[in-house]
Amino acid sequence: MKNITLENQFKKLSVDILIFVGFIAIISSLSLVYFHIKEIEPNILPEIHKKTEAVGHSLVKQLERALDLGIPLDQFKGMNLVFKSIMNNNKDIASMGILNLDEKTLYQNDPPSTSGVGSAEVAESENEENILYSTFPVMFDKNKQATLKIGVDKQYVTRSINSIIYDIATILAISLLIAAEVIFFFMRISLSGPIESLMHLIKGVKDKHIVFLNNKIPRDEIGSLMKKVNAYLLNFSSILEQGKLKFEKATKLQKNSSEFSRLNKRIDEIRSSYVFDKRNIDSKEITIDPRNIRTPIFLFIFCETLTISFLPTYGSQLYTPLWGIPKEILASAPVSIFMLAFAFFTPLTGYISDRRGTKKTFILGTLISVIGYFMCSFAETMTSLIIARAISAIGYAFAFTASQALLASCKKANSKVDTASIFLFAFGSATLCGAPVGGILADNIGYQSTFILSGIFSALSAAVVYKYIPEFSVPKDKVVASSFSFKKLLRLLKDPLFSSVLFLCALPARIMFGGFLFFLAPLYLLYLGNNQSTIGRVTMIYGLTLYITSPLISNLLKKKLPPLLCAVLGSVLIGLSAGGIMYFRNTLGVIISIALFALGHIMQMSSSMNIIFNYSNSKNPDIGKTTVISVYNSIERYGAVIGPLLMGLCISLYSYVQAVAIVGLISLVSSVMMILLYLVGRKNVLAHT
Repeated sequence: MKNITLENQFKKLSVDILIFVGFIAIISSLSLVYFHIKEIEPNILPEIHKKTEAVGHSLVKQLERALDLGIPLDQFKGMNLVFKSIMNNNKDIASMGILNLDEKTLYQNDPPSTSGVGSAEVAESENEENILYSTFPVMFDKNKQATLKIGVDKQYVTRSINSIIYDIATILAISLLIAAEVIFFFMRISLSGPIESLMHLIKGVKDKHIVFLNNKIPRDEIGSLMKKVNAYLLNFSSILEQGKLKFEKATKLQKNSSEFSRLNKRIDEIRSSYVFDKRNIDSKEITIDPRNIRTPIFLFIFCETLTISFLPTYGSQLYTPLWGIPKEILASAPVSIFMLAFAFFTPLTGYISDRRGTKKTFILGTLISVIGYFMCSFAETMTSLIIARAISAIGYAFAFTASQALLASCKKANSKVDTASIFLFAFGSATLCGAPVGGILADNIGYQSTFILSGIFSALSAAVVYKYIPEFSVPKDKVVASSFSFKKLLRLLKDPLFSSVLFLCALPARIMFGGFLFFLAPLYLLYLGNNQSTIGRVTMIYGLTLYITSPLISNLLKKKLPPLLCAVLGSVLIGLSAGGIMYFRNTLGVIISIALFALGHIMQMSSSMNIIFNYSNSKNPDIGKTTVISVYNSIERYGAVIGPLLMGLCISLYSYVQAVAIVGLISLVSSVMMILLYLVGRKNVLAHT
């Protein structure tokens, strides 16, 4: 039977707690759903009838008023617009029309779009059985002149209840993921981390190599035990030291005493057999488990991803004509400005972090983001929304880069923990949770309240870092001095592999990322008739794909797949992802496109960073890895600035499908060039990676 390590025991305990919490959450949620639906379902149809009567009587009064003004019944103008406005505000109404005394239709609402389904006649005949009609007489001089006919969709109740069930199921699944993240975090902070340190100390006694704990020990019960064990071992080392000194003194007084010499020799053997390493006791250098940083990173990115599914729609609603800019381009401005400010302020993070500390930089970034989110909530114009998003981006740039720096500071040469995979996992799980929750919240409590919740969660991530993550400090003798200069930038850009991976792989991927995932996909899904909850669930596919595939891609890169080949395959998938929308032209096509894009993006991100960090840094070691990272990240982010603007321009000139085809073509062309790069330079690259 294999010995179970302490870490595995805590993992098992954490999983058991999570299963218990999940079981309670599922049972309670299903019970609430069952009882509420049983109570709501019989009452919702009568309420719909009441609302239909209110709409019908209100419209009849307007029609009768027009007849009183002398407007002939057959000369009403703009009835289709009136019907459209009413039906947009009342989703349960499926049909509206006005019939004359001969039961002939004078006015009828425009038929719904049926692209990819069939002809309008077929759709109407299929839906006729699912419509329940109500009629309202239109009177003039006490004589009936026409009949207003309003049809209510019988399936609306079923669809509404199903939507509620889907929302609850999504929230339940995501709440379990968040619960898992929180449980594992507190298990590591409160139990597994301290006990692992204590066991390491006790194991040192067995191996006769004692490495004492740092004085900064938690004040809980385990911390109290750690202090006592640390104190006992320190006392033991001092007793041996004092005994050695006493016997040396006694031996000097009685030089001919063989007994004293023998005892002194024995104590010297005991003392020399133990190694007492006291460097950690008063050391200011703090070791941080990188897994503890994953939770605040998750919380912070979760705040921003809450807005993915509805930000373009929110921007469109605040649109007012500005400098003659088309609506489609101006609606992309909040996304583009966010990405631009993010890219511009990212290099400043290193400057602030060097002077104020990485932890303080992260907290500063989250607090700036809180201000930005609250400003977004109270924005009343497109200009105020753009300013608010720029402020949010400044905070996001500080916190995002500081979180990467915290992880990089935790990385040790002999550590088995992959900090890059920790960051990708936190990013993927936060995107997975944030997008659908944001859509559901926007659909039920509104855009403004969702922004406020983003600010609250952002403040919570700052509180977690402030409370549980110590400030990482590196001794001055270990700090590697590095400075940025334009000569170093030019040397990096002259490196053919660095420039090729950056401009042919990373930049097109970011253009597609900002233009497709953050801008076009939510607008196109809304155009297809989906509500914000559905848009959030569809956008969730990106995070779900990252969540599932990131460990697989990481293992492939470690074992079999060359990084440059992985980057090439990722670029090809990103280019082909536009095919889902182009071929299907419905919600399923968007799902396929997002899944393909997410798979290509995770392959491209993982492999590109691997190539950049190893190959370019080995060719230019004097530049420094930090400079390489900042240059790569800054230039890459400008792709996310170009993406929404380019997509908005294409939408203003062409259709949604044509716009995504153009951007997808850019990615495909760059992927072809990446294939040529792979065929030409793979041997040189593989030698360095």
